[in-house]
Amino acid sequence: MKGLFFASIFALSLVGFASAARQMERLDRGLVAVKVNSGVFLSWRLFGTDAASTSFNLYRDGKLVNNSPITGATNFTDNQGSANSKYEVRAIINGKERSADKSVSV
Repeated sequence: MKGLFFASIFALSLVGFASAARQMERLDRGLVAVKVNSGVFLSWRLFGTDAASTSFNLYRDGKLVNNSPITGATNFTDNQGSANSKYEVRAIINGKERSADKSVSV
C-alpha cells in the first residue's frame, strides 16, 4: 500500500514536470512600419529568449538608419523615412549582427 502511494506521487510529479515545459511558437521579429507626422514609426518584437544585452540595427532601403545599436527599446522613429521606404531590423547578439527576417513596407 505504501509503495502504491509513493508510486502515485512520483507519477503525478512527472506529469507536472512535463506540463511545465514551455511551448513556444516560431515567430519573426514582426517589424511594423507606420507613417506618422514626424516620419515613420517602427516597432518589433523582443523574444522571451533574447538576452538582456540584445541590441538592434535598423535599415531603410538597405542603408543603416541608427548611428549606434538600439538598446533598451524595440521601437524607433525614422525622421527621414517616407511612405515609400522599406525597412529591415537585425538583432545584434553577442556582438554579431544577425540576418533580417524580412523587409517591410510602410
